Amino acid sequence: KFEAEVAEAEQFALAEAQRAQQEKEAYDTTESQVEQLVSAQMAQCERLYDLTEELQERHQLQQEEAAAQDDFIALVGDHDENLHKAEALAQTAQAMWGEYQEDQQQE
Repeated sequence: KFEAEVAEAEQFALAEAQRAQQEKEAYDTTESQVEQLVSAQMAQCERLYDLTEELQERHQLQQEEAAAQDDFIALVGDHDENLHKAEALAQTAQAMWGEYQEDQQQE
């Protein structure tokens, strides 16, 4: 009877050892899967951060481009205004020159 109890205890110990080994393997597998998921999530976060930085840079460039366009429009407006002033001055000068020539001919 003692030998049967020893054999039964050995079988139980062996079954427990196998069960413990299976649990350890399941834990190791789960731990590995979690590490892979965390690594994938970190990679996605880094990519999202990079994209966010790129979008901020693009937004800044768009703002600078819009400001440059506004400056250009203002310069064109100033140029047009100055051109009109120059044309008016030229007409005035021509008129004055014409008056001067008339005065010279009358004298």
